[in-house]
Amino acid sequence: LLLGTWFKPILHGQKAVLSMGASDNARALLDKRGPYFALLLGLKVLALAAILLLDPGSGGRVLLAILCALATSADITLRIAASSRHAYACGKHGTDTLLTALLLVDVVVGFSGGAEGKLDRALKMVVPFSVLVSIGGNVLRLTTTRQGSGGSGEGTVGAEDPVGRARE
Repeated sequence: LLLGTWFKPILHGQKAVLSMGASDNARALLDKRGPYFALLLGLKVLALAAILLLDPGSGGRVLLAILCALATSADITLRIAASSRHAYACGKHGTDTLLTALLLVDVVVGFSGGAEGKLDRALKMVVPFSVLVSIGGNVLRLTTTRQGSGGSGEGTVGAEDPVGRARE
């Protein structure tokens, strides 16, 4: 009991340090735009091609759907860790969350023997739309510039902002 009360302040302080380090690491990773977005967009394009061209039960389609779902989930996690509030926002992360869910449904369909029918046809119509919307969001993030020296790191100069000032 005495030992537990002695370690408690140390562990609590360490938790705060770890969360600050994780946030800085996430920001540093997201700032490496070229390789990061090349991998993310490449996986999404390959998953899109696999869903459109391969049979539902094929190993390649299932593998690419799993890899794309993992990369998209990691992207959401990194963006939340790098944000100042560390909170999920449906407006920022909703499309990627929907894409991850649809890809996981596609994986389940693939593992169940590739159920030919209504579900596979529905996935072939919905998943490409979701992938393309997600790719569009990633391209928007890729083409906007982050404010590096302002201290907050959250502001971006948006394409729809005609004055060029950061949104608040």
